[in-house]
Amino acid sequence: MKTKFLLWLLLSLVLCATASAVTIDRVDITGNKRIPEDRIRPYLIPAGSEFDPERISTSIAQLYETSFFLEISVDASVIDNRFVVTYIFQETPLIADVRVEGQKKVTETKIKDTISIKPGEPLNFTRVGSSIKAIQDLYDSEKLYNAQIEYNVEYLSETAVNVVFKIDEGKKARVYNIWFYGNENVSNEELRSVMRTKEKNFWSVMNSSGMLLRDMVEIDRELVRQHYMSLGYATVEVGESEVSNQAEDPSRMN
Repeated sequence: MKTKFLLWLLLSLVLCATASAVTIDRVDITGNKRIPEDRIRPYLIPAGSEFDPERISTSIAQLYETSFFLEISVDASVIDNRFVVTYIFQETPLIADVRVEGQKKVTETKIKDTISIKPGEPLNFTRVGSSIKAIQDLYDSEKLYNAQIEYNVEYLSETAVNVVFKIDEGKKARVYNIWFYGNENVSNEELRSVMRTKEKNFWSVMNSSGMLLRDMVEIDRELVRQHYMSLGYATVEVGESEVSNQAEDPSRMN
């Protein structure tokens, strides 16, 4: 989540400006409650410098990279004939708690061990996004490909939030039919025979046949390609797989 910064230049500054460069007499900081001033100062344009909007923009961008601040604005004004630049901060709230809801087939402990955000850290939406991907990968490894993961941020105050991951696990994906497109000289049955992914059958309750495993699908693509090459095809391209809820051969449907 990015927050645009606001650079305020008061009319008094325009009236007092001359053809020569304006020197900053003082740099103030306000709004910081948790982050000490000595951790902020190294990022700021220092007093005694010439006023340069580009340098201020750079300092603000660097401050955003620390993830300490949700919003930063800058006020530039003339006070008692002194040119004062004030950085105004709204701090990023800390994560008070991380919760997981809706999980049944995967334990909460296993999910929390997977995600990258932890209580006590500043809220970082990039890391929330990477945590969602990590949870999705975890469910994929458990063969629960229909799992849907969402999140919600509960604001307890200006300085504290809870992050809640909401999971709809869905059902394990089963393979009922495997179809091929473009195989004019090699039958579906022959190609199915070289694949490790198999269609669901009577024995599926006792083994892994009929399970949709994403890693196995990639292996199957290579197995099909190698089979064509063994038949004398010098060049062959095996496209990405498509998953459909339809039971019929899509190539036969209008």
